[in-house]
Amino acid sequence: MEKNKDKIAKSDYVRIKRIVETRLDGINELEETYKILNEGEIDFPKLYGVVAYILHLAKMKFYEYLSKVKFMKLLWFVDKSFHEKQSKSLTGLRYAHLPMGPAPHYHSLLLELLEKMGIIQVEEELIENDCEIIKIKLKDSTFERYLTEEEKKSVENTVKKYINIPTKKLIELSHEDKSWQSTKNGEVMNF
Repeated sequence: MEKNKDKIAKSDYVRIKRIVETRLDGINELEETYKILNEGEIDFPKLYGVVAYILHLAKMKFYEYLSKVKFMKLLWFVDKSFHEKQSKSLTGLRYAHLPMGPAPHYHSLLLELLEKMGIIQVEEELIENDCEIIKIKLKDSTFERYLTEEEKKSVENTVKKYINIPTKKLIELSHEDKSWQSTKNGEVMNF
């Protein structure tokens, strides 16, 4: 923006700069709040890359969106699988024991952050029997650039393994995990 400021009116430049700075301040504040609440060593660029890549791979398998529950399970399985091989989480997220299995601690705030970053779009839809589905859609895949080829391969292998499994079965699989079984509802889980 600085390079091209001479090409636009000064008033437009000032207005646009203020909008960008305000947006960045809001995102930085959200990141900091989430980091404190999540109590983890979150690597935000890696997190953004993982999210974008999971949704990109889902799209390649003809999924227009992932349900919130399926998305949360895939995040868990990606981090768990990476931890098993590398002795660390790829994203740095902490996961909570919830009735439908592990999900990122304070996952609603995480979705808000991901949406404000422009990575995802969250849509709520009423389906049959007045049930609500929360759809997670990829908005910007360029965040994949934060992942190395090795990290992408790890994410890809995990997503390929679980993407076509029905959500209900993913929940059951996550309930078989020892870290889920050894914690109570709402408690933070360890890998």
